[in-house]
Amino acid sequence: MRMFVPLVLAALISLVFSACATTSPSGYNSDVPLPLDLKIVPPNSSVPAEYTGFSGKWEGRWDNTLNHILVVEEIKGSNAVVVVYAWGRAPSWFIDPGWGRAKGQFKDNELILNLPNGAVVTYRLNNGVLASEYDRGRYFARATMKRSG
Repeated sequence: MRMFVPLVLAALISLVFSACATTSPSGYNSDVPLPLDLKIVPPNSSVPAEYTGFSGKWEGRWDNTLNHILVVEEIKGSNAVVVVYAWGRAPSWFIDPGWGRAKGQFKDNELILNLPNGAVVTYRLNNGVLASEYDRGRYFARATMKRSG
């Protein structure tokens, strides 16, 4: 009986972590965890048209090394954007998977996030693709994000 409890607990933990991960058609972001309470709220009619295209789930890879998912959950206005910023594993960069919610704002038709680690991430929507830049001083990366799911 004592052996059964740890096995059940291990199975439950594994199930929870696998439920947090997402799989994309490209296979890029299978190692990127997402929150279970993820919810995309369609922009209402008061949101300018140039911002509504950002809404939804996007996937890409920073410098062809680190898988990344951006989910624009809600656009309340130009200065009130709620996103989930998630990343996968990049052993060569000493990065483990994770995610966090952040607030963003639009400036000059770009979505800008100021992450808790000091990074500034900029997304530009052009022809249905997000051109993305991650800038944290000496750490700089680029990604092309495509809409997914």
